[in-house]
Amino acid sequence: MDKKRIVSAIMSAAAAASLLSLNAYAEDTAGDTVEEGTSSEAASEVPTEENTVLHKVTFVDFDGNPMQTLEVADGEKIDYSKINTDILHRHTDAFTEEKFSKWSITPETTDKDITVEALYSRAKLTFDSQPQRVKYFDNTGDISTAGMKVSVTTETQLAEKDETGHYILEGTKVDITPSCTITPVKLQDVFKDGNISGNITVYASGESKPVASFKIFLLDLPGDMNRSGKMEADDASLVLRKFVELSENENALGDEVVVSTGSDGVKKLSADEFIAYADVNCDRKISADDASLILRYYSMVSSNPEAKWSELADIK
Repeated sequence: MDKKRIVSAIMSAAAAASLLSLNAYAEDTAGDTVEEGTSSEAASEVPTEENTVLHKVTFVDFDGNPMQTLEVADGEKIDYSKINTDILHRHTDAFTEEKFSKWSITPETTDKDITVEALYSRAKLTFDSQPQRVKYFDNTGDISTAGMKVSVTTETQLAEKDETGHYILEGTKVDITPSCTITPVKLQDVFKDGNISGNITVYASGESKPVASFKIFLLDLPGDMNRSGKMEADDASLVLRKFVELSENENALGDEVVVSTGSDGVKKLSADEFIAYADVNCDRKISADDASLILRYYSMVSSNPEAKWSELADIK
């Protein structure tokens, strides 16, 4: 083989080797480009703060005032434990207590802004009625509580609303009178030092504040308006006169009523005391019937000094 042919063979081999090297480099480079492209595409699929949609969940109290707002993303669970419901516990007055019951709605997630309302459970202590007997003829023995009623009413808001748009209330009323106490208990503790009336205070079990109070009266002689020690025509006249005045003006009694201006000086009764003594038929009002009963008893005693008031009226 001559020298020219040898040189041509060497150049052809070198060219082939160079081409093979370029092809290998191109394949390696292409592989790198695909991997980088794939990595970039995957990165574009990861959410960022710029493209995350947040929704506001606003929590409001019993009165509709905002308490706290949470921001949650699509698909993110709402964390109700972040809301402090203890701050909703309150006393609206001395005998009414409200506390958190539940939320109006409790979606797990949300795809829009929403408002969640706090619903309450309420307990109210009430004095429904005073005892039937508030008038006594002597100052010995215990004060009667028969007819007195104290209750606890509980109401809880349901998540459903009525036709007016208010949450429906579900509740119960429980009579707690048997567990209540009064003070004083004895009549002699009320009618002492010449008192002819006094206040009785009612307490619910475990409560330091009184639920209510009512007044009792000592009727040593009912109808004895001028406190002379007997029922007379003058007493009937006074009751009848006040009945007419009250018919024209419901405030005619005022705070005090002058019942006598005799030799012993001016005698007065409070409005409550006057009503207690004048209401001899115990229908809780002053009427012409009361004046009539006083006159009838006066007539009875005039002919029979031993006549008893109980023969005319059964006062309770």
